[in-house]
Amino acid sequence: MAATFTKQFLSGSTQGKQIKVAGTASAVAAASATLTSNGTNVSNNDTVTIDTKVYTFKSSLTPTEGEVKIGASAAASLDNL
Repeated sequence: MAATFTKQFLSGSTQGKQIKVAGTASAVAAASATLTSNGTNVSNNDTVTIDTKVYTFKSSLTPTEGEVKIGASAAASLDNL
């Protein structure tokens, strides 16, 4: 994401003046978690919630946000997530 940053210098010849510095904003840290499986594949309409987002496993996908295709195995379904 491109952004414009404004910095105010506190000392030196630029004291009290503002300059604009063009730069790129980047995340400092990202959250991470691990989903594990006991080897049992999910069933149609099973859900998993990550933060506040609900994902629904489906055997056939429709153009609905949050749907995840059920894979041939539990590992494949997790990969699709």
